[in-house]
Amino acid sequence: MAKDQTKDTGKGKTKTEKKKNYGVNMADFVSNDFTIIKKITTKAMVGVVKKADEGPLYAVVGIASGIKTGSGQYDDWAALVGQFKCIPLQGDHKGKRFASGICFLPDVVQDGIAAEVNVGDGNSVQFAYIISKINDDDVMIGYRYGAEFLVKPAENDPLKLLAERVAADG
Repeated sequence: MAKDQTKDTGKGKTKTEKKKNYGVNMADFVSNDFTIIKKITTKAMVGVVKKADEGPLYAVVGIASGIKTGSGQYDDWAALVGQFKCIPLQGDHKGKRFASGICFLPDVVQDGIAAEVNVGDGNSVQFAYIISKINDDDVMIGYRYGAEFLVKPAENDPLKLLAERVAADG
């Protein structure tokens, strides 16, 4: 169930915001009751995306510590390697809990995570997202993926710090 969050808006005022409820309890990620699978993919979580409803498809959290690449029948591929947990939000597996050491995410998020992992010496990247389907007639397949952060960026997040510097100098 969604809980209200009170935020300080400055000048002694607060506003109450509803936390989004995606149909599953996000506290379920804390559980150790996960089915271990070979790899987390959008298709494995929700089936054929074209048939899925527009909106949230699955919640995924993870720690990516590497990238695994290869070539398939149709194209080259890259997967995140590390520790991952996923809860589908629609489809036959809705509400079930899965874990894996390999994760394929839509490019909209995977490219950024992979770039951070590739930056440096044993660099691991923590992330938590809701992956969504967005109907889009301007795209050949009729939809695109969206992503929403489940957690705020860390205080020492380099991109957050850069944005704050730009805003201060702005």
